Formats: sequence, structure tokens, C-alpha cells
Amino acid sequence: MPEKRQLVAFLLIVSAVALAVVMWLAASLWNAAHPPHATRLEVFKSGLQLLVVVVLGGAASFLVSQLTRAQQDRAALHESRHAMLIDFEKAYADAKTVRRLMRGEPALATYSVVADKRKAVCRQTIGADSRAALRGRLIDMLIDAQLALERLEEQLTTDRPIFDEQQHMAGHLRTMQKYLNKVADDCLWVCVQGTESDAPISTVQTPLLCDFIGPYDTSRFRHEFSEPHRHAVKLIATTLAHG
Repeated sequence: MPEKRQLVAFLLIVSAVALAVVMWLAASLWNAAHPPHATRLEVFKSGLQLLVVVVLGGAASFLVSQLTRAQQDRAALHESRHAMLIDFEKAYADAKTVRRLMRGEPALATYSVVADKRKAVCRQTIGADSRAALRGRLIDMLIDAQLALERLEEQLTTDRPIFDEQQHMAGHLRTMQKYLNKVADDCLWVCVQGTESDAPISTVQTPLLCDFIGPYDTSRFRHEFSEPHRHAVKLIATTLAHG
């Protein structure tokens, strides 16, 4: 759209200049074909000057308005990119915070992964009502982060392009939000079950929750959340570098 407006402005200016030149030539030929008359000549010159000023002034005014509009569009585009980047980083940070608290804060939730010859279980030890309330707030944070990523993905697929490689970015966000959605489903399943303290939860029942709080290097959390985030940030940085 900005390129189209620039082309229109250029064509308008060229047309205005061409019109002024043609009128000047026509007036010169007409004046050469008729005997000169002082009063008529002065009126003719004044009218021609006025016409040139109107045509060129209108073209200049249009050009200035287009440049102003282009600057406003660039400012709005920068603001949209900045706002989307803030929301994206907040959703990522919130999910990382939930994971860190679930893994490392005994007062909120302590999980351990136990493996034996038959199966792996995720052992949950959330006891008191206060802990359950805090656990609920963590799950709310996780769901909010997932919904924020889903909303950003929809913006990237439905709004006008504001980033380079926008469809690739949308794909990375889709991978992240789908992963968090599955983790949130597992968390809600735990809440609905009302599992007693120290009761084992099979990884078959809540595989993504166990993955979410499990070792990082081999986890789906790394491949379906952290790495897509890193790739998306690279794409954002490329766009910002291009202005």
C-alpha cells in the first residue's frame, strides 16, 4: 500500500508538470499567432501564472500529505510490532515462570519423576488448601500465556503483514501455544482428579505435565516451546533491523 501511494504521488506530479508545460506551449503559440496587445498580454500572463501555481501547488500539497501519511503509517507499524513483541515475550516469560515455580518451589508444588522397569510416574505433593490455591493461580498464568500466544498467532495470520517471514512466525507461535494448551489440559486433569498428596500420576495420563516440569534437554518443552521462541525472536530481530 505505501508503494502504491508513492507511485500515485509521482504520477500526479509528473502529470501536473506536463500539464503546465503543455499549457505554456499552447499559450505561447497562441500569443505568437496574434498581434501583441499590452493589456491582453498581462492578463494572459497573470492567468497562466495563476494556473501554474494552482497545479504545482496542488501537486506539492498532495505530495506533502502522502509523505506525512507514510510517516504515520511507519510509526503505527513500529508501534504494532513493539506491542506484539511485548505480548510475545510476556507470554513466554510467564510460562517459564510457571515451570520454574512448579519445579523448584516446595511451598507451591513439588514434582519428582520416578522410573522403574514397568513405567514412569510423576509424583505430585501438593497438600494444603493454600497450596492448591497457589497451584490454581499458576495454572491460570499458564492458560493466560497460551491464550496470549493463540491471539498473537491469529493476528499474524489474519492481519496485514507487519513482519518479514510472517507465516513462519505464525507457525512458531502455533507450535508454542499448542504445547501449552496440552500442558494446561494435563494440569486441569490433575485439579479435577483431586489427587491426594504423594499419589503417583502416570505419565500416560499427564505426559505433557510431566514433560513440562521434567529435564530440559530431552523434553518437548525445549523442542516445542523454547526453540520455536528462539526462532521467532530471530525473525522479529531481522524485521526490526530492516526498519
